Amino acid sequence: MVRDMVDEGGNWDWHRLLQLVPKESLEHIASIHPPYDSLGEDRPQWRWEPNRQFSSQSAYMFLNTVMTVGQRDIWKRIWKLHVPQRVRVFAWLSFHERLLTNVERVKRHCAAMDLCEICMNGSENIDHVLRLCIAAAGIWRRIVPHALREIFFNLLFRDWLTRNLFDSTFVRSDED
Repeated sequence: MVRDMVDEGGNWDWHRLLQLVPKESLEHIASIHPPYDSLGEDRPQWRWEPNRQFSSQSAYMFLNTVMTVGQRDIWKRIWKLHVPQRVRVFAWLSFHERLLTNVERVKRHCAAMDLCEICMNGSENIDHVLRLCIAAAGIWRRIVPHALREIFFNLLFRDWLTRNLFDSTFVRSDED
């Protein structure tokens, strides 16, 4: 039971969870409030059916409507990358803007402000973390050839990520 993973103080029992759940899943668990007795019995529900019961048809409809043809292509391309599995998962989560940034924490009521704690200048979304924050931008300026910087920093996030993942000429040059 999920309720068994909560300590006496009503918080997640991280010691116990670490023994049972992969570390990669803990960030997702951290974004979910622990169950409280006042909320009623703990039971699984399927959010894409009005009666909250899972059906293959609703799963198929959800996947078919949410994932456009372009996204299916990206999905296939990401999972065919010759990189460690954790890099593929990171790329997939980044593309879908599902990393637990401060913007996501605020949406889930786990943080009060979405401000970037590194630069204190702008909302900490995935684009900010990977490209626009002064810390990230400083690294990119050392790697990206001067002639490509304008397009590099002005592309829409998903276009930028796609080019970085699949266009090897995007940041490479004959420069040191």
